[in-house]
Amino acid sequence: MTLSLTRSEEMLATNPAPAAELHVKLGAKQDGTFVALQGDIKVDTGCFPSYHGIAAWLLGSFYQPPHMESRYTEVFTHKVSPAAYRAPGAP
Repeated sequence: MTLSLTRSEEMLATNPAPAAELHVKLGAKQDGTFVALQGDIKVDTGCFPSYHGIAAWLLGSFYQPPHMESRYTEVFTHKVSPAAYRAPGAP
């Protein structure tokens, strides 16, 4: 048995993409070297906790500025919990 959904059925029957708001401030020297990073992430996680907190942890991992602060907030709402669209196991 194979289940095939139309695009509109897919949107109605599966989990939505996460709603998120991200604010980032960067500090840099004249030569372009990052010296500070400040991030504030807010995610609408629906009615259950989610895996999105890793975003705050990864925020400065690539450039590793000497001064960094990141805040992560999950906002619980009366909605379906979000899911990734382009990830293993996602539609």
